[in-house]
Amino acid sequence: MLIVQPIGCVLAGLFQTLIGRKSGMILKNIVELISWILMCSATSVSMLYMAIIMMGISAGLMDAPALSYMGEISEPRFRGFLASFVSMTVPIGMLVEFFLGSIFDWRTAVAISIAVPVASIIMIAFVSIQVDKRRRII
Repeated sequence: MLIVQPIGCVLAGLFQTLIGRKSGMILKNIVELISWILMCSATSVSMLYMAIIMMGISAGLMDAPALSYMGEISEPRFRGFLASFVSMTVPIGMLVEFFLGSIFDWRTAVAISIAVPVASIIMIAFVSIQVDKRRRII
């Protein structure tokens, strides 16, 4: 996964310029969602490899649009906390995955993990709606 993450990092800058920060974050979650679904439904080792490659690209797509978007929409006093929160989500997510893997078999843990990108897409849309409403009021 970490071998292909730099590809996602390079693509993140390109997509951020072409489609914007919000759409870039949604694209990242769509790639992640597809990779979780592919992993859950894998019937061969090559399908697992493809899912891991897509997950690595998704991880690379994460930072650039998220940090830029937070810098644009947040108040200056919250920017440092929010930027560090982005970095904290990776080890927290790994901890949750290891915890799920210790309780459930791997396919069930992966199926539960599908909820994360779905929830992220919904939350990104909600944050954007709230920011747009606030901008219209001001």
